Amino acid sequence: MMFPPAHDQQLLFPASQSWHPAALVPSSKIVAEGFVETLRRIELDRTRVKLATQHYNSIKNLIEERLPNSQVRQIGSFQRHTKIRPVSVVDSPGFDCTPPSAEFSPIDIDALVCLGDACSLAQPGCGLFPVDALQLVRSVLCSHKQYRLMEPKQDSPVVVLTYSDEFSVELAPCFRNRVSAGSWFRDPPSYLVGAGEMTWQKADYDFDSAYITSKNQQCKGRLIPCIKLIKAFLRNKRVPLKSFHVEILCTWVLSAWIEVLDQSNIHWSYDHAFAFFLRVVPFFLNQPACFQGSMSPPLQLTEAAVSTIDTTIENFARLAEKLGKLSGYPDELSLWKEFFGPPFPSAIES
Repeated sequence: MMFPPAHDQQLLFPASQSWHPAALVPSSKIVAEGFVETLRRIELDRTRVKLATQHYNSIKNLIEERLPNSQVRQIGSFQRHTKIRPVSVVDSPGFDCTPPSAEFSPIDIDALVCLGDACSLAQPGCGLFPVDALQLVRSVLCSHKQYRLMEPKQDSPVVVLTYSDEFSVELAPCFRNRVSAGSWFRDPPSYLVGAGEMTWQKADYDFDSAYITSKNQQCKGRLIPCIKLIKAFLRNKRVPLKSFHVEILCTWVLSAWIEVLDQSNIHWSYDHAFAFFLRVVPFFLNQPACFQGSMSPPLQLTEAAVSTIDTTIENFARLAEKLGKLSGYPDELSLWKEFFGPPFPSAIES
């Protein structure tokens, strides 16, 4: 099952609960502005993104020149437009980053090196293994003096290039998945990527990205900002969920919620979405996380991890609900800052 049964609106929005859309309490203006300011602060610095893109394009051009018929393309949170500013020295406790500093912001870029079409799978012990594809990509990089001096690191299933200016590029060799007859007509195609040194597995980066983009459009562009805010909060709290897992959970929970609110013409703010996610997401934690129709392997938590994360998030949900009832309280912004963590603002300029 790719979608949890909780996608049913009666399960998402039990009428007796305080988080039902009909019971939405108007936000305090200053708290709503605090979330907007936090979103601004966790966005990537444009100058740093431009430099990262230059690094990426140089590598892309080299590989595509040295490996005929290969194609290099971005994947990950850059592709899905969900990447947030990395944790850095300016995010230390008590540092109120205004405006956000770019100087200490490391940025990593994930990319595929597509080597062509895989039309069939070889017999055990034969064919090309992920480790062979990694060595091929690394050899291309080492053929260039600049990258050879950077000592590309082969770390299955990727080759990693780390720059002195705190950029890194992770390159994952892959093939377009054309093994089954129907795969030739699938758009976008899925890929075969390394799952260790000797095994290939399916991955659906383009489909997953298009799915989030589509849901964001249906939510009038407000789903991805919610995803970024929740990723920043869970990162602050060291909740052991992978970034993409959080994105799937946010999409499951919030896209339906936003659509219900919009259809009902109910105004909502990011603090509402934040509190609602914390209250509802425990119902989803034990489900294999994967978008319907995607060929990416589902992300599955262990029972122990579900139990621990469930308890942690339920505690956060209770605190968020209490804070939501403090509208007009003199120190409410400071309390939200203490709860959310950096870079939530301690004051809003008028």
